[in-house]
Amino acid sequence: MEWFRDLKFPQVYRCSVTNYAAAPVLQVVIRFKIEYQEVCEDVSNPSCASSGNVVYTQEWPVLISKIDAGKSNAAIFYIYNQSRCLTSVSPPRVASYIALGEKTPQEAELFLIGMVAGMSLWPVEQRKPPAPVRL
Repeated sequence: MEWFRDLKFPQVYRCSVTNYAAAPVLQVVIRFKIEYQEVCEDVSNPSCASSGNVVYTQEWPVLISKIDAGKSNAAIFYIYNQSRCLTSVSPPRVASYIALGEKTPQEAELFLIGMVAGMSLWPVEQRKPPAPVRL
């Protein structure tokens, strides 16, 4: 079984979260703001589209159970759009975590390297099913 075999994702963002502290961190939570906008097609130019009204906004938490210290132990995840809307994803300035040996969540500032304002994602495209093979 191939996941999303019938869909084409125009963009996929690879995100890497590195723990530069000396000890592992646990239960890391990063809350992204996601905004969905309707797609407005240009009647005079069908190959062009623009963003329309905001149809939905939500906060999406990314949960990482543990990140060991050091660049080689970075947690990797991917962001892509499965909707039929134009989507904007904005990273937060802070993440919460629990330090090893502690019980109370703390916050740490995120250093957004290579991503300043956010990510824009085009809608997913429906692929045409392959033509049947004639025998």
